[in-house]
Amino acid sequence: MYASTTAVPDAIRRQLGLGEQVLWHGQPIDGLRLRPRDAFFIPFSLLWCGFVVFWNVTVWSQHSPLFFRLWGVPFLLAGAYMVIGRFFVDAWMRARTDYAVTNERILIVTHLFSERVTSLFLASLPEMTLQVDASGRGTIQFGIGTPVAVTWNPLGTFNAQQGMPPSFFEILDARAVADLVRQLQERRRT
Repeated sequence: MYASTTAVPDAIRRQLGLGEQVLWHGQPIDGLRLRPRDAFFIPFSLLWCGFVVFWNVTVWSQHSPLFFRLWGVPFLLAGAYMVIGRFFVDAWMRARTDYAVTNERILIVTHLFSERVTSLFLASLPEMTLQVDASGRGTIQFGIGTPVAVTWNPLGTFNAQQGMPPSFFEILDARAVADLVRQLQERRRT
């Protein structure tokens, strides 16, 4: 499996060194997605939002002081984000992520507000883990993750993947891409 017929994105092309060739490039699956972590976050966000809506309705209907009325608004916005908005932010972030396998390294380029590049050289690539579903879509993790920690990141999303190593998340033909990486590693060893 080698480079697709689509043009290599500029975000990847800018990262290439002299003589470096793109053998595969892709992006995560687009659109709204449910992930395993949502089994926790959906009930939590519904409970959070339900309590905040109840609190705000109570405070506003009893004509409480302005401070108390305004105090609940940020929590209401956070609740709306946790219930609905985070799915759109996740889709937006995935749409701005490019992956590539070159003859020398693995590239992960995200271009949200600024460009961030993760580069892993094939010669020193850590352990690779592959998870594939029945459709062939899957995730390739490069390295072993640290224990999962639930954090709040600067984009305002809960992040339960803080401990994840660099990954090609939800790509098509994940097994073929993983095989390509293994073949390139074997060639480098010989």
